Amino acid sequence: MVRKVIGAYRWAILLALMLFSMLLEAFIAQRVGPTPIAEAVALVFGISILLGLVFAVNHPGPVVLASVTLLLLYGALGVLNVFLDSEWIDGILLSLSSLVLIGGLVIVFMQLVEPMRSDREKLFSAVFGYFLIAWLWAYLYWRIETNLPGAMNFPEQSSAGGSAYLYFSLVTLTTLGYGDVTPLLPVPRILAALEAALGALYIAVLIGQIVGQVRR
Repeated sequence: MVRKVIGAYRWAILLALMLFSMLLEAFIAQRVGPTPIAEAVALVFGISILLGLVFAVNHPGPVVLASVTLLLLYGALGVLNVFLDSEWIDGILLSLSSLVLIGGLVIVFMQLVEPMRSDREKLFSAVFGYFLIAWLWAYLYWRIETNLPGAMNFPEQSSAGGSAYLYFSLVTLTTLGYGDVTPLLPVPRILAALEAALGALYIAVLIGQIVGQVRR
């Protein structure tokens, strides 16, 4: 019974967990600041959601195994680095963040264009995919700033914790562009521009899919 419910509402569950994670991280950052324990908990929670995403999509066994191995390695190194703060681990995490971002984008757009069993499932997967893009991009910004301090400019009164990168990523993806947080180096600038373009493209593809279904 439980397995059937999870199977039928897997995208709604993943979306709820992701939104809860975002709000929880922001609440912790506001109350206690970006402590190592809070960063480790947020990372473990994020990896758990990504593992759920891997099993929510139908992939061949070797692809699932490679994805799970990559995510577990990323999570283990990330938690270890929270307490050790090692430069060589930072470099590995930056490379792994890029791989996770690319893999996540592939899954998101595959889910967006492929048919699903119900319109409800399609809607939840599309909304989850949109927030997933912002979430993964935020992790990449975080790793870049860790490897290249000063790559991002934050207001003096705010902390550069995970919620700050997520805020900047969401604002960029939705093309709001408040300007209170800005990328200073070429790589994060290009990444921010690509994220804004991808956000507009995602909405265009999503609307196209909805219009196409209505016409059928």
